[in-house]
Formats: sequence, C-alpha cells, structure tokens
Amino acid sequence: MTRAEIPTPALLLDLDRFERNVAKMAAHVKAAGKKIRPHAKTHKCPEIARRQVAAGAVGVCVAKVGEAEVMAAAGVRNLLITTEVVGPEKIGRLLGVLRRQPETLVVVDNPDNVRELGDAVARAGLVLNVLVDVDVGGRRTGIQPGESARDLGRQLPPGLEYVDSWVDLDYARCFQLMRTEDRSLFDTWTKAWADLCHFEIIPVRTSAETARSLADRLSAADST
Repeated sequence: MTRAEIPTPALLLDLDRFERNVAKMAAHVKAAGKKIRPHAKTHKCPEIARRQVAAGAVGVCVAKVGEAEVMAAAGVRNLLITTEVVGPEKIGRLLGVLRRQPETLVVVDNPDNVRELGDAVARAGLVLNVLVDVDVGGRRTGIQPGESARDLGRQLPPGLEYVDSWVDLDYARCFQLMRTEDRSLFDTWTKAWADLCHFEIIPVRTSAETARSLADRLSAADST
C-alpha cells in the first residue's frame, strides 16, 4: 500500500523519530528530578500513551471524558482530565472511567460542581481524586487564586480526595498575563500566591518587540 492509498484520516508515524523524542523527553525530565504527564490530546492514541508511560511518564492528560474513556478502556492508567466534568451525563460517564481506572484525577473550580461530583461518587460508592483548578490569567477555567482556592480545597465532601492545585501555565496564557493592560491582574496573582508557592517571573519579548529592536539597531548602524 502506498501513502496515496491509505484511507484518511490516518495517523502516520515515523517510528524512529518518535522513539527518539520520547526517550529524549524522558531523559530530560529524569535529569531535572521531575515527573511528566504528557497530554494525549495531541495524539489521541492509546498505543502512544502506553509507550510514553513505559518510558517513565506517570500517566497522561486528556482533555475530556470521551478521551478518558478511550484511554481507560485501553488500559492506560493515571489519567488526568484537564477540563471540568459538569452535568449528569458526563459525570455518569466519568464514573465508568473510575470503575476501570480508580486513580483517575479531575479538576474542579466551582462549589456547585464539587457538590455534584461528591453526590455522584457517594451514590456509586467510589472515591474521586481532585485537583483545584486555579485561574492564573487564562480566563478560561479555574477559581481565583488565594482564599477562594484554599476554601474550595478544604470544603470537599466525602468521596472527593484533594490531591493538589492545578494551574495551566502554557506560554500563550503566561504572555496574556504579562501584557501591559493585564498588569493589575498580574500584581494580584503574585501577591495572592507569594505565601503559597515559589515561582519565578521571567520577562519575555514578543516577536513584534524583537522586530522593533532589530529595526532600531539597523537604523542606528545606517546612521553611523
């Protein structure tokens, strides 16, 4: 069969490059003394997830319950569902994932959702591990940092086990937080979390700033 004859959509994988990438990332994380839980939404493939775990990953992240169902059915363990699971239909499906993989983690950011999850797992006789989702500037999901986040973690009903806090710090959201017009939000975040965790503020330069800097240097060079 040639590439032109392959039915689409299809996942085509350069196995040598894939294995090198997995090994390189595993070695990097191990050397740093950290653990990694790669996000399976990039490949949606249980076999790739199994190979990532075999290389040292503690598990994989998934974006929604449907992805968790596929991974759990394939035997992939230590799943983290990175968006809130809300509503009876999805929570019912989450219970099915828990029955297969009881160490599955979810994120929470709202007291009503916490009560909904707590009631469901209590009726099912299960225990659900949760992370408190904290908004650090993405303005998409998450509770505000500080007392609100602490209180939510302390008020979990029986059946919900608090594991830790969860923040989504992809570079795009960090950049959004650092923009000049968001300076007040940034100041609020740093004050709220200064007594809770260690973090490092790293200034970044946007591509536009880089272009302006380069243009200024070229202009200065032309004038000499």
